Amino acid sequence: PVRDSAMELLSQESWRGQEQAALLLGGLDHEPAADRLLELLQSERPEVMIASAWALRVQAIPELLPQMFAHARRQSEIRQTTAIPGLDEQVAHLFEAFALMHYAPADELLRSYVPKIMVNGNYSRGAAVWALGHLHAGLPDEELAAQLVERMNDTAGIPSELQIIFRMSATTLGRMQAASQLTALRERLDRTYPYDPVAYSIRWAIHEITGEEFPELGPIVIPRSGWFLEPVPRVDADSP
Repeated sequence: PVRDSAMELLSQESWRGQEQAALLLGGLDHEPAADRLLELLQSERPEVMIASAWALRVQAIPELLPQMFAHARRQSEIRQTTAIPGLDEQVAHLFEAFALMHYAPADELLRSYVPKIMVNGNYSRGAAVWALGHLHAGLPDEELAAQLVERMNDTAGIPSELQIIFRMSATTLGRMQAASQLTALRERLDRTYPYDPVAYSIRWAIHEITGEEFPELGPIVIPRSGWFLEPVPRVDADSP
């Protein structure tokens, strides 16, 4: 009954019903909903666009990959000239699906998201870099590895986007076993605050490539002052 009711909502025109039904049917792995979910990738509501892409990623039906890829490619072309709410998140979910189902034909499209000059959001660019790591796991690609090191050293851009690109670039270098970039990873680590999430990603990458174990950092100590009641500074007994 739950699946039947959700399928009925998915077929109707209420965007709220479509969104919630997509999330439910995706979570239940109800594959008969897949064709309708593909249609809803074209929805004008960002909530529905994102939920339908997420559901398709969770269902992971290989036969649907060509259609999902065609949609991701169209969206990637559209975003060059038009800002569409929800497109960034939707494409990110589709890229994750390509990675998890090892869809090799997506490689070229994913690579187009690596250069700094492309206009993209942080979710889709991060997902593209992460997905490339899965497609090339254990198979170093020197050209791609060099690009990812460039991305790890970018200084201009939106901070939130840079952070995810830094982290996913390091993760993909580790997953690819890019031993040729170990020096670059260590240099970047030396310039990074040890507790920065980027540093964690770099240490993970180095461990994946070399097996090197890093000592635990321990808790962060954050000094604070300016309280209404504080200890009086201790005075040296020999001072006047």
